Amino acid sequence: MRAVADLGRALCRDGRLAGRHSARRGAVSSGGAIDGAIDVVALDRIGVRHPAKPPIAIDEIRPTPSHGELWGLSFALSASDWARAGGMDERYVGYGGEETDFAARLERAGVPMWWIGGARAYHQHHVVHTPAYQHFDAIVRNARLFRATWGRWCMDYWLRQFAERGLIAWDADTITVLRQPTEAEVAASRMPPETLFS
Repeated sequence: MRAVADLGRALCRDGRLAGRHSARRGAVSSGGAIDGAIDVVALDRIGVRHPAKPPIAIDEIRPTPSHGELWGLSFALSASDWARAGGMDERYVGYGGEETDFAARLERAGVPMWWIGGARAYHQHHVVHTPAYQHFDAIVRNARLFRATWGRWCMDYWLRQFAERGLIAWDADTITVLRQPTEAEVAASRMPPETLFS
């Protein structure tokens, strides 16, 4: 963590982010748990960069092309930018949508986003389900809330999978639940333990 703090101070000192309000993102890696003391070198060795996120040089600062790139597991911002965006909407319950909503709030507040090289986040590996049937109710509920708030859908990836499998009817304005996933479907959606990403 010291290296990340040192990088942040250096970025502000050299003027690249000094005086700018922004949300900052780093690389996200996923890997197996490590027993004992945290060994950052080992984490770097076993971690795998998420394929949906760009490789960033350790000293690179790059504008993020879209606020939709925000993932709640790894970001930093000033308290004033948090307040300017209105914080996170606590009506979101369970999995999904809350960070997409927060990203929309940041964009509306004019808070730019940057990829920051060297600011790594390590995400503890967990079992992946595809589709995410174990979060079905929360995804549907939170997608409806996001649609009511922003006039567009989020979590299209999951909603499309649910619709293709006959669990929901989904159009530009509504989601209708046709049926719940069965216990057998939830069990079958569990990916092998070596699967890192959905």
